[in-house]
Amino acid sequence: MKRKSLYIAALITSVFSLISLAASSDIPSGKLLELHDCELIAGGCIASSESTLGGRSLLRVWNFDDGVHTGQDFSGLQVALLQVANTNLAFPTTLPTGSVIYLPPEASRAQRIALVDWLRAVNPNISAGTVEEKIAPIKISGAAEIVSLSIGQSIALETQSLVNGGPEHCVGMLWYNPRSRLNSFDVLLNRKSTVREKGLQLTWNNHLAKSVFLGSFGKKSTHYAANKTER
Repeated sequence: MKRKSLYIAALITSVFSLISLAASSDIPSGKLLELHDCELIAGGCIASSESTLGGRSLLRVWNFDDGVHTGQDFSGLQVALLQVANTNLAFPTTLPTGSVIYLPPEASRAQRIALVDWLRAVNPNISAGTVEEKIAPIKISGAAEIVSLSIGQSIALETQSLVNGGPEHCVGMLWYNPRSRLNSFDVLLNRKSTVREKGLQLTWNNHLAKSVFLGSFGKKSTHYAANKTER
């Protein structure tokens, strides 16, 4: 009787472990690119001036490797979020005054609804301002720290490593953390970027700034990049 009870207990434990593993494998996961309108690694003088005068635009792009939300498979999909505010969005307490969500045209209507629902769940502060949804091709290519991004005809970004950008980009301290929850992240050089969005009355061009986070999100996995803290 005792042996039978132990067998049942072990069986129950195994079932719950399998359920937990299945739930974990369904968590949307992948890579995130986060572009700020301020230097993330800088000296004290630059960081102090930009903390109040800069950082009022923020672009995030999630590139899903796998995962399911509300019954919809996100594998191979992307979603982007562009936000503006009256103060620096690099601070976690800053609320946006306006947001635009970009959805991939290749996704089904049900997938787009699920992407918006997931995005609102992980970014509940979206509701603090106006929100607009747009369908636009989201293309990401490259490897490691060299990434090319385009969203329709209005957004483009090219990154490279800080080291390859020159010694002048390898000095400073990390002043901010990503606005999104990440397993790990790295800071990249914004080689050049262009953002034009009529809905937010935004024209944002920048280049050679230490203003990009790149990291992994979702279920825990091998680190995509080592965290940068200071150089």
